[in-house]
Amino acid sequence: MCKMVSVIIPIYNAEKSLPQAIESVINQSYKNIELILVDDGSIDTSADICDKYACQDKRIKVIHKKNAGVSAARNSGLAISTGEYIVFLDADDTLDKDILERAVLSIKDKKTIYQWGYTLIFDKEKRPGPILVTHDLSKDEIMSIIIGWNIADINLGVFFRAVCGKLLFADIIKENKILFPESLYIGEDAIFLLKYSKYINTIQIVSNSGYNYRISDASAVGRYKSDLLAQYEQQIEILKDIQSQEHLDIVPAIVAFCYEGFHALINNSQKGYHLKKITKQEQYHDAKVWFKRHSCLMKQKKIQSSGMRKLHRLQYKISRFCPFIGQYYIVKFFLRRE
Repeated sequence: MCKMVSVIIPIYNAEKSLPQAIESVINQSYKNIELILVDDGSIDTSADICDKYACQDKRIKVIHKKNAGVSAARNSGLAISTGEYIVFLDADDTLDKDILERAVLSIKDKKTIYQWGYTLIFDKEKRPGPILVTHDLSKDEIMSIIIGWNIADINLGVFFRAVCGKLLFADIIKENKILFPESLYIGEDAIFLLKYSKYINTIQIVSNSGYNYRISDASAVGRYKSDLLAQYEQQIEILKDIQSQEHLDIVPAIVAFCYEGFHALINNSQKGYHLKKITKQEQYHDAKVWFKRHSCLMKQKKIQSSGMRKLHRLQYKISRFCPFIGQYYIVKFFLRRE
């Protein structure tokens, strides 16, 4: 008998896109599925939509809970899942009709992440993602890629750090008590995958497409975040703990993450200023704090910077000669080009 795939969708005020997400799962060519809809305290009609579909399809389970964030919602879904495999889907995205079947047919080894590609869905156009490329990787390399390090000849797409677009093994998750950190709403996917990857030896590409990401300004990645500094500080402490506990060679990736955080904090402050959430005097406070706290890591001399994004590599190479203000102007120049 075909093994069951549990698909978990965390939901918060997603009434416009939720029906498409649900139908992309229940209409899969692979039929042995359970769909777990976790309504995270929605105040629109999302809860009613969940209940309506559950009445129509016995494969659907619904959880209604108080709002506690996407990590808590996913953890609630994991707690009641019964499938051998786990797939995560966001409520504003969809799956291609045959992707679960293709993923299950690809399975050869449990110690593998089965990954598929994506298409970006904008209001007026679709953009295919890159052709995904991988080869034999060490555990250090897999974890470094999740953190954000680039490895020559490897392309797993910009969303590899997300849990979506992957088939995972339920027993690895449950036996090792792997959960999403509920205090995070940024980077929680990467932390989950880093913990999962302790039990993984390789990555296999199922398809260059299969997951459809809907891009909108209302998404978590598109809005101003007043607590972004705290979110990044939590992430880097977790990364350091993982590095020290597992004795992994992921320091270069953590250094790259420091530059990513600096870049993100400047970008976020510009959003906050334009939206009149913060004053001009407050605009770059968080970026300055981050730079001061992590400048020792950011100025390390003994790493190869080739795995960094172009912006971060440039910052790294001049960091020993350039104070905060110079770093700021470099990032601002690149932001104008993005």
